[in-house]
Amino acid sequence: MVPVGDSDSDGGAGRDGQVVGFIDIGTNSVRLMLVRISANRSYHVVNLQREVVRLGEEEFADHLLRPAAIERAVLVCRSFAGLARSHGAEEIVAVATSATREARNQGVFVARLRADAGLDVHVVSGREEARLIYLGVLGRVELGERTAFCLDIGGGSTEVI
Repeated sequence: MVPVGDSDSDGGAGRDGQVVGFIDIGTNSVRLMLVRISANRSYHVVNLQREVVRLGEEEFADHLLRPAAIERAVLVCRSFAGLARSHGAEEIVAVATSATREARNQGVFVARLRADAGLDVHVVSGREEARLIYLGVLGRVELGERTAFCLDIGGGSTEVI
């Protein structure tokens, strides 16, 4: 696993607030963000992880997720879910984007994630994916009254917000 941010050393012990895990299952990588949400609704990022799984590998011609790609993604999702739970996360929000959305065998993949990783994964539409990206940008950039143009180029789709 490739940590891409800071993390608390105590795994969440002795801290106020609820820990929530967010898992983003993309075409090329799976990301985990653990946050501690305080009573005043402020939040602190506890841990960020990213692992390349190449879920969309060879999918574009026939819209089928390959068994090896499914195995890689399930393994990483199980690991990320375990990490989230070890930090005290009582809730894990998991979404899947383009590769899963376009796959004719998405039901098989989503069922495997439920059975093997204990995750209920929501496959988001392109429009919802764009909305979530925009909210992520707003969480990091103070726009004020300015108009913004956001462009997200992913492994299987591009969102313009």
